[in-house]
Order: sequence, then structure tokens, then C-alpha cells
Amino acid sequence: MRRQLRDIVLDDEKLCELAVAARLNALNLLTDSSVLLEAHRYGRAHALAVLALEELGKVTLCLEGLFGSMSNRQVLAAWGNHFEKLMRGHQLALLYADYYPAKDVVDRLREAVRSDAAVKLQGFYVDPTPSGISRPSTVSHDEAAGLVELVRDVLTVVAEMNLAGASEVYRAQDAVEVRRTMGEIERVLADSASQFEQLPFDEREAAERRLAAALDNFVREFRAAQPAPSVGLAEDADATSRADTT
Repeated sequence: MRRQLRDIVLDDEKLCELAVAARLNALNLLTDSSVLLEAHRYGRAHALAVLALEELGKVTLCLEGLFGSMSNRQVLAAWGNHFEKLMRGHQLALLYADYYPAKDVVDRLREAVRSDAAVKLQGFYVDPTPSGISRPSTVSHDEAAGLVELVRDVLTVVAEMNLAGASEVYRAQDAVEVRRTMGEIERVLADSASQFEQLPFDEREAAERRLAAALDNFVREFRAAQPAPSVGLAEDADATSRADTT
């Protein structure tokens, strides 16, 4: 962990402020990315969209800190880890963005994080490769446009969250049951992982398929239960800017 992060104390107020600021920065990065996409600068458009998704991952980190599911030290350790932030951004996309079909979600999630991390660097740099030269111009329109749309979907949802009042919401008495449920889910997952390790090798593949199918079903059921966003991104952007500057 970087030393300047390690010594910071994150109380509830600070976590809320960070969540609001990260959301606004994600919006600004998405706006810049969209401008570059229109200008056919696909490499840098994709790179900025990846950074926007990482900023949305920071919002999730702040909420996990408020829920009490992560300690101060754990939040700060993940804050300085690009993979951790990008993974959380993609988890939000997995639940809310049509970009992810609710099928083979585990493999899709892993591949998306690996791919976006690699292409982000490609969008900024020229580097030698075994087959030639990697440069920003080799990132395609479809790669950039697909990720911009994914971030737009996630930001539409995150923009509706009352992050400025998150401290009261997530520390209130009526959130105790939610935090207890999250802890139970973490315990069940830990137990499942422990049991999986104890299975004979010839049984692990079938167990992994069952777990993957269960996650696919969870994502489908979660999406089906979500109400349609009540406002569009343009209105959300204005609301977010006002909330973040007051």
C-alpha cells in the first residue's frame, strides 16, 4: 500500500465525500471519453472509459467501508490497486448493464477485467509486441464504443444513489439487517471455497459448473427485480454536478 494512503483515516463523512467526488470524476471522464470517441480517437476514448469504470469501483469501495464489510486498511489497500477497482466497476456493470448477458458471467467478468486493463495501456502508449507494434490507433471503434456504453449504463444507476446522505443511510438502524445479510453471504462464500478445496479433483469441475450456473441465475433474478431508471443520464449528470458542488 502506498504510504500516503496507508496513514489516512477514513471516517463515515470522508467515505461519503470520496464516493461523491469519485462519481463526479467518473462522469467527467465519461464525457471526455465520448468526445474522443466522436473524434475517432478510439484508443484514448477506451482508456478514459476504463478510468471512469475504476472511479465507479471506488464508489463501491466507499459503500463497502460504510457497510462495515471492509476495514479502513482494506479500503485503502484496494484504493491503490487498479485490478481491485476495475473488478468492482465490472461487478456493477455485471448487475446493471445490458453489455453483460446473464450467461457465463464468471468467465465474462474475468476476461473483461483482463482485457480492459491491457487495452487501457494500449490506448496511451506505443510498445513493441512479438508480432509488431502496439499503438493507440489499433484499438477499434467497437471496443471503445462498447465500453463507453457500459460505463454510461452503470453511471445512470450510480447517479441515482444518494451518496451525500450515505452515512445516515448505511449506518442507520434499518441497515443493520442488510449488513448482517452481507456478512452471512461472505461467510457462505468462504465456506463454499473451503469445501471446494477439499473436493477430489475429479469432482471440482462439476462443482464449479454448479456454482457458475447459480451465479448466472442470481444475476438474471437481480436484473429482473430492478426498477427501470427514473431519469436519463443527461438529467443525472446535472443532478450529480449540483449535489457534488454543494
